[in-house]
Order: sequence, then structure tokens, then C-alpha cells
Amino acid sequence: MHDLVPTEASRTIDRVSLSSYGRARHYAAPFVLERARYLEFLLRRGNDKNYIRTTAGFLIQIARLIDLDKLEIISRHEITRAALEWSRLRNLDDNQRIRAARQFTAFAGRWLSFLGRLPAPPHESFEWMIRTFMSALSIRALKRATVVRHGAHVRTFFRYFPRDFEFRSTTLLDVDSFIKGKISAGWKAASVVSACYSLRSFFRFAGLQGWCSSGIYLGIKNPRVRRCLQKPMAPTWSQVLRLLKSFKDGNATQRRAKAMVMLCAIYGLRTKEVAELRLDDINWRSETFMVRRAKGGGVQHFPLHYEVGEAILAYLKNDRPQCSLRSVFVTRRAPYREFPKSALWRYVGPQLRQIGTRQDYVGPHCLRHACATRLLDKGASLKQIADFLGHRNLKSVDIYAHCDLRSLRKVAMHSLRGVL
Repeated sequence: MHDLVPTEASRTIDRVSLSSYGRARHYAAPFVLERARYLEFLLRRGNDKNYIRTTAGFLIQIARLIDLDKLEIISRHEITRAALEWSRLRNLDDNQRIRAARQFTAFAGRWLSFLGRLPAPPHESFEWMIRTFMSALSIRALKRATVVRHGAHVRTFFRYFPRDFEFRSTTLLDVDSFIKGKISAGWKAASVVSACYSLRSFFRFAGLQGWCSSGIYLGIKNPRVRRCLQKPMAPTWSQVLRLLKSFKDGNATQRRAKAMVMLCAIYGLRTKEVAELRLDDINWRSETFMVRRAKGGGVQHFPLHYEVGEAILAYLKNDRPQCSLRSVFVTRRAPYREFPKSALWRYVGPQLRQIGTRQDYVGPHCLRHACATRLLDKGASLKQIADFLGHRNLKSVDIYAHCDLRSLRKVAMHSLRGVL
């Protein structure tokens, strides 16, 4: 069997598999060339060897359960069917079977996408428009996060309509239909406002390019959201402490998450500010660290709390991989990169829900609100809170005064002194 496999493919498999039995399994499974090409791609990209070996094992099962000879394009339904069939063959409980099927689906999707065997998503025919629009935003020196958010909202808009959607004949009624559909699907007011900003910007650009009617963007209006009726999305401080205690000190991933969550909760940092923290920003001698504010572009210095410093130091000594990146928090597997700020949600949301918080939103940003509420409870003024959180305008923190009854009582008592 080994003699029938081309030399390049056999070399790739020999680099991936450690045992002769493992190599024999790879050679005996179907589509060895297609599997070897993908594994070689992962090796050249610098992926972790353990991840590549896990991928190689899944590819054997995928190649056996999905007939690539009969199907030129593999549908998502076919992948799901194969994943369920594979999970049923294993002696697993229900929860393990669900996780195994998800893993199978993820590995199959990445491999088949690499081979070009997956159907094009509904918005792909408009992808050139989206990329042109995002490039124009980048030229205007907008922040990358803003550009990505605009692009994501536009993709969501195109996914809402059928594949044969004629964009040139788009009207304001189509935009209204999209917005109403998302509101019915449960979108919050803030999400609708963000989508309206993105679509208004896109349709203004599309009109200038001649892709659609030039006046559509004028009719895209944001829904009115009264700030004084908003409530801070803050768990109680006791819930925050329970969240920090829920992280396991014996787990490397949990130790990294705990250090990041402490920065969000104790200093009220945004996830972007935590993710972009660099090794040079921490001065261990003076026990201070520097934060580059995500909004406004300013720089702020903080004293390093003892327990926060210990958590970061434990991560740096024991868990952070040795790499050339200067970011404090990096991914655990090669190719190493800055820890993605969106990934912090998985270490906050599920734990807060398990603790029993009643907040609708349980993402990392709610810890910033918890920090502000804690400062208010301790007697800090709105000006002090705004300075601590890096806000330039007091309007950004007046929400806490609107919603905290005890603070309102303090204001009322203070204003009546000397009058009655």
C-alpha cells in the first residue's frame, strides 16, 4: 500500500504519524492525496503538531463516511448526516455524542472548504462588493474593529435574502424588511442601531459606485433609544467574585482566562484593551501597567493590584508559550497569535449563567459595568468613575446615576440641606 502512494504524500504522512500502525491506517484510507495536501498545508502554516495529528485522524473517518467520488459538491446536510452516523458508532453518552458530532462537522468543513467542495454561501456572489466597501473604509483610517463590524452587518443583510437576490433593484422596503425581520428574531435595540449605521454607510458607498439607487441611505433611520431607560448590564459584585473563584488553578487555559477576567472586572478594561496588553506595558519594578484605550486613543497608567499581578505572573511563567509575539495573552497552539478578544466570552457568559445572574447580557463587557457600579457604591463621583474607565464625557457614565436609587437618594439629601 505504501508503494502505491506518491512520494510527497507519503513524506507528509510520515511527518504527521508517529507509529507504523498509524501510517498504515492513513495509507489504507481513501483519498490519501487529498488528505495529505491538507496536512501539508497545516504543516507549512505552522499549526501545532498535536492539532495536525488530531486533524489527520478525523480526516480518515470523514473520507470513509463521505463519498467524494459521487458528490462533486458536498452539502452541509451530507456533512451533518456523516457526523451523526460517526457519533452513533462510538460508545458515548448524549452530551459527548453531541460534542463529537460538532468536532467532526468542524474538521470536515475546514477540509472540504480547502478542497473547494463546499457550496458557496448565499452572500458569496456579493463578496466583492463587501470587500471593496471594507477596503474603502480602511483607507479612511477607521479602526479595524469598526471595518469588520460594518462588513459583518452587510454580510448578514445579504444572507437574509435568497441566492438570486437582485441587489441593483434594491429598495428601502428591502432594508425595512431586513430590520423588521431581525427585530422579530430578537435583536436588541443596540444591535439594530449598529446595523443601521453599517447599512447606511454601505448604501451611501454603493450608490456612489452605481451598484444601486443613490438615495436609499437617506431613508435608513436609527430607532430612538432613550439612555435614561437603559439599565447597566452589571452582575452584582458577589457574582463577580464567584465568577473569579470558578476558574480552576490547575488548568492552563483557566489560568489565562482568570487573569484576563480580573483585568476586566477590577480595572473595568474593555476586552480589546486586555487583548492588546503587551509585555512592555507592565512595569514589575514599580508595580504599574499601561493601557492603550480602545476609544479615544489615549494611554492610562494603573497600579498593579497584587492578586492581578500574581495571576498574570503565574500565566507568564507556567502557561504562555515561548514565541516572538509581544502580546501578554496569546493562543496556546501554533501558529501563535494575539488572543482574540471575542473568545473571552466563552469564559464569562456560561459561568455567569451557571452562577445564576439575571442579566440579559453576560458578556465580558458586563464586568466593566460591574466595576463602575462597584465604584459608585464605594462613594466615587461620576467624574472619578469616568476618569478611571477612560471616558472623556460624563454622559457615558450618567446611566449609573439614573439607575442607582441609593445614589439618587444621596443627591436628593445633599440638595435639600439648608433648605428645610
